[in-house]
Amino acid sequence: MSKCQFIKSDKTRCKAEAIDEDVFCFWHSENTKAKREIALSEGGQSPKRNYGREDEISITNTKDVLKLIEQTINDLRGNKTSTRIANAIGYLAGVALKTIEQGEIQKRLEVLEYALKIRKQNN
Repeated sequence: MSKCQFIKSDKTRCKAEAIDEDVFCFWHSENTKAKREIALSEGGQSPKRNYGREDEISITNTKDVLKLIEQTINDLRGNKTSTRIANAIGYLAGVALKTIEQGEIQKRLEVLEYALKIRKQNN
């Protein structure tokens, strides 16, 4: 099978395979114009993708992060979400976990600083 003979605006040739009995591919052949328009129209009518759960969540502690990860794993295993979405959620869950941990460290530091301040005042 030969390659499409269409020359693109950047002066390179289309790399698609030419359709039978034509020198152009499906997208560049005048013989497939009607089919091409139908294909483009149907593409816009295709079912919308599911990007995961629509319910909002609140992440305030490590248990919330664990629950989110569990939900994502179950959604992925049940084919209710894509690996791309699951990876993004996993990354963001890691960011949330670090933020929670830093907040806890900040609180502990404030308690220690307050205790030192009280101790200095009593001495």
